[in-house]
Amino acid sequence: MCREYLNTYSITNYMLKKDIYRLSIFFSTVFFICSLLGCKKETAIVQPPLGRYTFSTFTVDTFRFKVFVNDFLATDSLLSPVSSFSSVIEITDPVLRIRMADAKTNTTYVDTTLEPIIGAANFAIVQFTSGEFPSLPPPPKEPPPAAGNAKVRFQYLRPTNPIVPFFDSIKCLIRRNISGAVPIDTVVLNRLGLTPFYEAPAGVRYSIVILDPKTGQIIHNGSSASFNTSSFSNFVTAGFYGFSQGGTPGTFNYLIRRIY
Repeated sequence: MCREYLNTYSITNYMLKKDIYRLSIFFSTVFFICSLLGCKKETAIVQPPLGRYTFSTFTVDTFRFKVFVNDFLATDSLLSPVSSFSSVIEITDPVLRIRMADAKTNTTYVDTTLEPIIGAANFAIVQFTSGEFPSLPPPPKEPPPAAGNAKVRFQYLRPTNPIVPFFDSIKCLIRRNISGAVPIDTVVLNRLGLTPFYEAPAGVRYSIVILDPKTGQIIHNGSSASFNTSSFSNFVTAGFYGFSQGGTPGTFNYLIRRIY
């Protein structure tokens, strides 16, 4: 009986060794064929980061711009005085080059390089005086707002209707949220002048009362010149300008809109 057990064990052991040998031959053959065919280990495809860039215009004269991001033509039909265009760009270069040129004459108005911006970003090309070159305003030299806040400043712009005077200077009462509230600031602005930045949680509404700086006469009571920051974060420059005659002599209606 012991002999039968040993015979059975020997046969089983022989078969196992034979199977192991066959498997080793099989895998060796597969490895050899892969090496001949150039089989490579699969690697994950890395998607480049994306930037969603919005380009907008606010100009006195009429233009049609071509916009290039690095060597990519984002659009050749960004119109002015007022329009906007958005494009999703793959960030593949160590620098971000923004170039804006006239679509007809190829005259370059903006050619600047920045650090790559991942996510949403806004670029505005502006011209506040007829005949001057449009430009891309530089980032403000200002500490960033706290998380969830926006910093807003206001700029006195040329009226869009010749019936409204472009005053040499105006006195502005900057109010926040409540009509009739005590102003958070009182500032006198010359033409194209800028207020300081005001910081508050996104969603705050600002309004501006406009006065004659010498006589104190009301030019605009702030009823239509209001601005809601709910759609914005970080830095915003909002322009305000007259667009029509007011309800009483010597008063005018003004609007506020984001410029850049």
